[in-house]
Amino acid sequence: MSDSERDSEYAALPDDDVVAIVLRQHADIREMMVRVLEHDGSRRQKSFAELKGFITAHEKAEQAVIRPATRGTAGPDVTDARLREEAQAEQLIAHLEHLDVNGDTFIATRSSTSSPSSRRQ
Repeated sequence: MSDSERDSEYAALPDDDVVAIVLRQHADIREMMVRVLEHDGSRRQKSFAELKGFITAHEKAEQAVIRPATRGTAGPDVTDARLREEAQAEQLIAHLEHLDVNGDTFIATRSSTSSPSSRRQ
């Protein structure tokens, strides 16, 4: 299933459904990642800062609300796998923060990675 097909399915979920909110935010993160690379100069820096802030808030909410529920329903193995993915995403963001957003290394690093949110549901 493509990201756009998945995003269409998520859009059909009720607005107050916490899972729908999280999945929509994953779609938002994918869109923001594209926008970062579409811009250059100070616009890329601003887009990256917005992405970083959004991901930080999203991950804190997932850890506070979703992970405890996941541990009880999906079990510790699934929960631990998601926590590892989140830690990897945090490490990638920390690495990207130290690069010039307009430099080749930033673009190559970002282009060679996929969004953790595109791999999970």
